[in-house]
Amino acid sequence: HENRVNGLALSADGRRLVSVAADGVRVWDVPGRTGTLLPAAHTGSVFGVAVTADGKRAVTGGDNGKVVLWDVDGGR
Repeated sequence: HENRVNGLALSADGRRLVSVAADGVRVWDVPGRTGTLLPAAHTGSVFGVAVTADGKRAVTGGDNGKVVLWDVDGGR
């Protein structure tokens, strides 16, 4: 991220980390130490994030009032 990170969520198996900031949502492959910025869905900062128990999806909330459900493999 180019801005401060506003939230983090780790999958139950520890393989995925989802981070949120003013510049969007990023999914990290923890073992591979690589991150992917997901397509823009929020305007403005993203503040909240949670990962589902199975680690396949994340939900984010931003200051635009939207709640977005993501496939952590790269899309909404």
